[in-house]
Amino acid sequence: MMDSLQYKKLQNDHVSNLNGTTRFETILQVAPIPFSTLLSLLAVPLLVSVRCGSRTAYFVKFSAEFCVLVLPITLTLTVFNDALHLVIIFLMLLVSLATYTHTRNCHRTDYLNYLQELWVSKISCKSVPFVTMFRAITNLVTVLCILAVDFTIFPRKFAKTEYFGYSVMDVGVGLFCISNAIVSPEVRHANNMTYNSSKYILKSVISCLPLFVLGVARFFTLTNIEYQVHVTEYGVHWNFFLTLAFVKIFSSVIIYLIGFEYLWLLSVLVSFFHQCFLNAGVQDLVLSHNNIRSSFLTANCEGLASLAGYLAIYFAGMYIGGIIRDTGSLFCDYVYLTLKLALGIVIMWESTILAEYYFGVSRRLANTGYVIWVLCVSLIFFEMFLFCSLAVHSIKMYTTKMTRQFEINYVPMLYDAVNFNGLACFLFANILTGVVNLCFYTLTFSKFSGIIMVILYMGTVCLSIATLYWKKIKLKFW
Repeated sequence: MMDSLQYKKLQNDHVSNLNGTTRFETILQVAPIPFSTLLSLLAVPLLVSVRCGSRTAYFVKFSAEFCVLVLPITLTLTVFNDALHLVIIFLMLLVSLATYTHTRNCHRTDYLNYLQELWVSKISCKSVPFVTMFRAITNLVTVLCILAVDFTIFPRKFAKTEYFGYSVMDVGVGLFCISNAIVSPEVRHANNMTYNSSKYILKSVISCLPLFVLGVARFFTLTNIEYQVHVTEYGVHWNFFLTLAFVKIFSSVIIYLIGFEYLWLLSVLVSFFHQCFLNAGVQDLVLSHNNIRSSFLTANCEGLASLAGYLAIYFAGMYIGGIIRDTGSLFCDYVYLTLKLALGIVIMWESTILAEYYFGVSRRLANTGYVIWVLCVSLIFFEMFLFCSLAVHSIKMYTTKMTRQFEINYVPMLYDAVNFNGLACFLFANILTGVVNLCFYTLTFSKFSGIIMVILYMGTVCLSIATLYWKKIKLKFW
């Protein structure tokens, strides 16, 4: 029988000295997501079209969206990873079938008029659909990975790398920064002088207090219950909540002093000087095996040394958010944006190759290579969800009012629910992950038991967040 000390050593070995995978394989893991999203938008209305009570309709819709949106990515990141191509093909066939079902009664012959109307038509949605989808999937995949990584069903190549390399979990923190940056108050209210005043800095600090509280509470809680923490992620006392809090505060102060119009330059300069700082000796300290962590600085060198890198990512995310904010809501505007993003992806992909050659790509350092790689992955996500928005709108326009049987939304309900309580979703998942790890020796689970546990965990998180959304309860008190 394994005791707690032996198991802690097994846990530490399980997440140590990992080298990740390739750039292409990392991107390939998210390939099912746009097809799952499209299938949800097109197929779920067919399932919930029956006349039933509101509560029943909500549960049926949630169940269908969970099966279409969450299960595929859960399976492809775990037990079905070797059959990823088959999952993608299966989803594509289902999307084609759903598309045919919606358009089979349409017998259009005026294709030229349809294309002309489509080109100048407005995509009517209360929010920018592809931004909502990006933020929701970032949260959901992060929630999935933080527990799945504790089971043997999660491939080691997708776990966080120890020094340099690419992995699915490595980009999670960077994408979270982008997700917050694109909808930050500075982006949403760039032309409002109230948000450019010194009073706003105080407001920004106050808004980050919950993150500080969560960061400090997490440290003391994990210390008191002797929870296993891999210190090379952020350090002894540091964690993601503290990183995000400081990044948001620093960004507000710097923007107040310099201005919103220089965001792209700020991102480049911060990343450049950060890399110089790392090359001057900080990198050797952070990656050293001989770091005895005798002071607060050395104990938390990973978290402190990576702050500037995440700040550069945050500035870049705000710049992307500004571009999205200034993009119109017409179909043609979205097409032009896809072309811009495609060019950006090519540039970032090639820049990542160069950065890997000169600096390496390190999540632990958040160096220039990592900053560029996170931006590349973010643009790929945006491109995928822009494609979803354009495809859905094209189908909505193709079906006339006479032939349209079911209303097609631009964003799945589950994505809206996750965004409605984003931080609460992430926090609840962290708590649930801790409970599971305290109650079970997850590394001893069989493949079948492991995948059942992960699915139940994802179902619990998603159903809880969806219930709050149905009842319009927003867990935000600041």
